[in-house]
Amino acid sequence: MSVLSQFEDSLRAEGAFDKNKNKVAEAMISVLGDDVPYTMGLAIANFTMASFVGHFHYKIHIEDDNQVPANMIVFILAKSGAKKTSSVTKLEKIIKPGLDVIQMIRKNKAEILAKENDVPVPKLMPLSNALSTVPGLLANLNSFKAEGIGLPSMIVDEVSTAIDSNLDFIPNVEVVSQLFDAGDCKVKVLKDKEQQSDEVKGMGMNALFIGSEKGILEEKQILKKFETEFISKLARRCYFVYPVFRQEAETIEDVKSYMAKLKEKKLSLKDKEEYIRELSCKIAGNLVAKDSDLNIIVPTEDCMDLKDQYEIWCAEKAKLIPDEEEHRILEQQHRHWKAFKLAGAYAVWDMSHTIEKEHMLQAIYSAELTSNDLTKFINMARREPYEIVLDMFGKEPQRVFTLHELIKLRILKSDNQIEALIRGANSKLGTTSHVEYIMGRLSYHEHCRVTIDYEHWASYKAVSSVAELTALNIENGFEPDLAKRVAKETIAKEAATGYKCKQAVWSDLAKLLCNDCAYIPFRFKTEEEGASVSEYTKGTEGGIRRKDNIISPATWVVFDIDKTDVSIDEMRDNLSDYTYHMSRGSDPHNPYKYRIIMPLDIEIELDSTRWKHFMKALAGVIGADIDDLPQSQFFYGYRGNEVYSNIGEPLLASEIVSQLPTETKKITRISKGGRTLLWEDRKNEFKYFYNVSSGQGLHMGLFRMMTHMVDLGFSADEIRSMIEDIIEESGNFPRPGYLEGSLYVQMNERLGIDKYGIHTDD
Repeated sequence: MSVLSQFEDSLRAEGAFDKNKNKVAEAMISVLGDDVPYTMGLAIANFTMASFVGHFHYKIHIEDDNQVPANMIVFILAKSGAKKTSSVTKLEKIIKPGLDVIQMIRKNKAEILAKENDVPVPKLMPLSNALSTVPGLLANLNSFKAEGIGLPSMIVDEVSTAIDSNLDFIPNVEVVSQLFDAGDCKVKVLKDKEQQSDEVKGMGMNALFIGSEKGILEEKQILKKFETEFISKLARRCYFVYPVFRQEAETIEDVKSYMAKLKEKKLSLKDKEEYIRELSCKIAGNLVAKDSDLNIIVPTEDCMDLKDQYEIWCAEKAKLIPDEEEHRILEQQHRHWKAFKLAGAYAVWDMSHTIEKEHMLQAIYSAELTSNDLTKFINMARREPYEIVLDMFGKEPQRVFTLHELIKLRILKSDNQIEALIRGANSKLGTTSHVEYIMGRLSYHEHCRVTIDYEHWASYKAVSSVAELTALNIENGFEPDLAKRVAKETIAKEAATGYKCKQAVWSDLAKLLCNDCAYIPFRFKTEEEGASVSEYTKGTEGGIRRKDNIISPATWVVFDIDKTDVSIDEMRDNLSDYTYHMSRGSDPHNPYKYRIIMPLDIEIELDSTRWKHFMKALAGVIGADIDDLPQSQFFYGYRGNEVYSNIGEPLLASEIVSQLPTETKKITRISKGGRTLLWEDRKNEFKYFYNVSSGQGLHMGLFRMMTHMVDLGFSADEIRSMIEDIIEESGNFPRPGYLEGSLYVQMNERLGIDKYGIHTDD
């Protein structure tokens, strides 16, 4: 077994990792109230106890030439309004009777000394120490050293303000850091002898630094200075506390019993306050009655053995920390030392003449309880912008950020950082959720899982049979190809509105493929539900098929396969690991035209542009080539078709949705009057077209002109008219079939007009 494992087992056997709570500290935590997090309450209690012990210049006797103070340094980082400073003040008030004893002794000593020297009685320096110049701080410490009683503690109740505006803060931190181990502080030699300070010996100053999350973590300049100056100097010496605040709704049996318990609790807290108050008086009275100004406490052999084992364990644990995490390594290596000093304070409050094993066990519990808080802070301090955003979404999942807010919060500096933010966020989220940035708004979306028994929304409508209509058209004299095309156009008009929307389990969706119906994997609004309507669909019943009428997430998708050399049987083999329903198209004898419907692993809600990207990505997963269809595109089922079904895995939409483009294109539309003005200035507006000729970029010019017009808000008819007018006026003619067979097809896709001419995606 490794050294670490053996010492960990030994410490565990000693009970070092049990909940060894100190009685006095627990009483102090109780009087602070339930709304103060336990770790924060324990840190403040420990600081109060160590500060009180410090007034008696206590030393832990390790060897004859090695005596160290029982002091501690604490840093608490918590949200504003967390009762950090008020909790410190509350405990100070409770132990005031003990402090009054100290002040009485100091006053008596000062009066005797003044009488002997025939001078006025000097004003007593306070027992607390605000930030001051280093010479002033050292002079104050030496003054208390000469008195033989009293030791001021340093309390800074807003570190961010001190870092930002107090030039004495960092020098004071350096002094506190030097004083921690043995209470000694060397001084610089000054030319001005009158300003020269004496070295400080044996005055292990206690210090409490309090900071707010907002003040430190959200101000980059302060955070940088805090890391380089504060953490680097105090990481190994400081109890770093970063408490978790839990707000859970309380339940009660009834008001009467609750009030009775509350009264009982108040009485109990009064008893604990009195216990602490009397104990502080008793400790002070016993110690000031002694002849010596120096108080010594000696650790027992069992205590030292436990301390030495804990020291070795800490050193071995530190070896596992990556070299680049220097602050963590130093804290882990020296944790035993902080615990040993705290054990000395516990022993004094226990009115013991020795530091017992029990005191060391209690101190180890306290040290280990917040052992990860420094790491938590460093991780918070070094968060990337996407991690900051995810933490904010964690607290408020429904929150939406504008770019302005992201810049104002100093998360981003400019809009060109948004893509990196989203990429990082979605990489961290994996398949559980994703963030997206649409039309200048950043939002968070938790993925709702689709299980095997999920009830999927489907919109469907019974339509005429393609085969029957085609036959009827042939009887009426149409050529077969034209007869079929006219049949489909007739059915397309039938399929514009009147959809029934129902939820069905996966197995029932197979019926859509083998019945004469139009179907879509969404639920649509009805006119009664406020659906958008056109002249054609106004006054009709049922769901109205348009993209802005979609009111359900997609949980399954349809692939219309008609451009492939992969037969339906080959595709079935390719998709053997997936869940699907599959059926041939209108020609049951053609194995190269078929429909596939497949479930997704999560619910998906996307705008129409991202939906097209999404479908293209899914098609790539299954190895299919599909048309760029509108989101509200319907598909046909054919009565009597055989349906092939398989149960396997769903399509992993959760892996695809986070990789989609982050921003839809912003359309700047112009008014009708503006379009008239544009037409008058067409040679300048579309100069890239007028400057080309047949065979020299003509078709690219036409394409650019068409997309430009779409973006400016022209209708399909307006675009056709303008393009044809410009072609005729310029004398540059495209190749035969290009307009109808290519350019206008792409125009319709961009405008959301399906292949049957029905405007469904406007």
